[in-house]
Amino acid sequence: AIGDSMTYGTMAASRHTWPAWLQRLSGSRVYNLGMATYGPLDYLHLLQTRASKLQPKTVVVGLYLGNDILDAFRAAYLTGHWASLRDPALADIFSPDDPSTTRTFADFERPGGWPARSIPGSEIRSWFKRHSVVYGMVRANLLSLLQPVELHFFRESGRPVTVLEHESDLLTVLDPVGRFRWMDPGDPRLPAGQQLTFKALEAIGQWCEVGEVTLLVTIIPTKINVFYPYFLRFGDSKQADLMKRLVEAENKWRSEIESWLDERSIAHTDPLEDLRQRVPDEAIYPNSRNGHPTASGYRVIAEDVQRALSISSTRISAEAHAP
Repeated sequence: AIGDSMTYGTMAASRHTWPAWLQRLSGSRVYNLGMATYGPLDYLHLLQTRASKLQPKTVVVGLYLGNDILDAFRAAYLTGHWASLRDPALADIFSPDDPSTTRTFADFERPGGWPARSIPGSEIRSWFKRHSVVYGMVRANLLSLLQPVELHFFRESGRPVTVLEHESDLLTVLDPVGRFRWMDPGDPRLPAGQQLTFKALEAIGQWCEVGEVTLLVTIIPTKINVFYPYFLRFGDSKQADLMKRLVEAENKWRSEIESWLDERSIAHTDPLEDLRQRVPDEAIYPNSRNGHPTASGYRVIAEDVQRALSISSTRISAEAHAP
């Protein structure tokens, strides 16, 4: 299993990540090569340098729609390792060595219309988030206690969040502005990131084909999309336009990715509807603004992957025995 923090299993114990659930559901040994902050080009690198040593029979790529497209762009245009994949026209615009384009990058990180004031200590928290697993464990356990303080700072800064409740119980918190940073439909980096994502998936597909390895891509949705039907019923109407833009953009990318995969006969699955069916009866996401699933949410993803692998295995077996 290759992916980012959604595959690594942020917000859950290692035994409750979707690869761990998949191992129990399938009865097969599953190696979790997920890594927080990674993207499609990193997945290809992991496959070529790490997964190959494990001689896998199946590779499942967890493609997260919330940030993988932009992560593909960043990997190519902000590091030298994949510089050969850059579009020369875009490389002149998005050069990390040019101070003027550095300001352009900063502008894209800040959606228009909201103050840029950050939460106190956010830079320190970001450093620990990137460098300390222990910090992540402590943060996950204390998040519910600190949430009122965090929400206060968001409201003071003018950055809106949506608090969803069910029968007076806090269901979850949606942060559309935070997600907008990664999914702005008007961001010119995203079309380039999508093409880079396709290049990475194509190379992964070729690697699997040569090694006669089964490949499955699971398209992991954002928390906002999962809760969107519920938001339409109970959410803040002031954020309806932004939520709609985010969901429409995500659905557009999903449709285009699925069409691309279908054209190349690459098996894929999407747990969006399965996750939606569990709302609000099951806590599949934490009752905070964190966008990672809980153990229950990861299990839903694993169940969806297992069904897809079973269908794929049945089809391959039928083709092998066909006259």
